[in-house]
Amino acid sequence: MVRINISALREGEHCFDFDEPAEDFDIADNVLISPVIIKVKVDKVSTQINLQINVTGRFSLSCDRCLKNYDDDFESSFALILKYDYTGELVGKDSSDPELNYISKDQHYYDLTNDLRDFIILSIPMRTVPDEVNGECIECGKKVEKLYNQNKDTEINPVWEKLLTKKKI
Repeated sequence: MVRINISALREGEHCFDFDEPAEDFDIADNVLISPVIIKVKVDKVSTQINLQINVTGRFSLSCDRCLKNYDDDFESSFALILKYDYTGELVGKDSSDPELNYISKDQHYYDLTNDLRDFIILSIPMRTVPDEVNGECIECGKKVEKLYNQNKDTEINPVWEKLLTKKKI
């Protein structure tokens, strides 16, 4: 749990460092590997608290080309604004801006865990492939071109053969 005691902060800049286990973020398929390193820069002013958050860690991913598991480092930075709501009408309600949260003026702690979880999930690549050097996958050592072409049929179905000859004309 990543909590900051916002009521004890004086106006101005403050820095916090956290080293959290991956299990705290409850991300499916155990994609996240411990530890997750979080650096938070807090700038408190009279009406709001500005947070600059940097998250670094490591994912355990499965290659989309060869299905081999590999580890990949990630780094994600995002901003979050905690705005004081003196009326109490907006506290706990979702705003149209995901980087803006309303908090009560009486709130002592702010828990960053859910916000961090969301941004970590957004950092998981949609296409999971390790880097390649000179056309070879750095994880399995196979030629990338071979991985893409290994399932192509070299034998032509006789039903389609006549159509292919007409297509060439």
